[in-house]
Amino acid sequence: AAAQAAAILAALDPLVRARYPDAAARLADLQRLADTAAAWPSLEEAIAELTLDPPASGSDLAGPPRLDEDFLVISTIHAAKGLEWPVVHLPHLVDGALPSDMALGDPGGLAEEHRLFYVAVTRARDRLYLYMPLRLHHHRYGRDDRHSLCQLTRFLPVEALAVCDEARSAAAPVALPAAGPLTVRVDAALGALWDG
Repeated sequence: AAAQAAAILAALDPLVRARYPDAAARLADLQRLADTAAAWPSLEEAIAELTLDPPASGSDLAGPPRLDEDFLVISTIHAAKGLEWPVVHLPHLVDGALPSDMALGDPGGLAEEHRLFYVAVTRARDRLYLYMPLRLHHHRYGRDDRHSLCQLTRFLPVEALAVCDEARSAAAPVALPAAGPLTVRVDAALGALWDG
């Protein structure tokens, strides 16, 4: 199996290097797989054994652990408390999602949602990306296909955007200056929805 695995690895090497920016890491993974397969007399037996009796977890075949920074972490705001990452992306920052409509019915719900927003925006060490959809799709009971315009979360007033390095619309990307007043052109944004 060692010779077969080495031949396959040699054939894959130029393809991986040409296609993937992280080729070294991918080739290291393939090398570990080839080393594992070398324990059996043939590649067929290695595949059969690993298929019939797979490792208890992927870590059983893994090499040295990588740093957490090598991975994408998807987290809830609650689970992110006390943690920090170099880059944080916060999607769906609209009223109804943050603050949640369900939380607004409880006494103190708005204050708790505001604390959650604070937790979310303070998890980023270097860069923070905030996202807001322009429209939401409503598909009730399978009978309609309506959309509604979104409202930016009340926790992020337009004045706060003035301190952002960059603010742009996905429909028409435009970098805004870091300093100076920020004006919102709702008429232009709405007009752009119907163009094209």
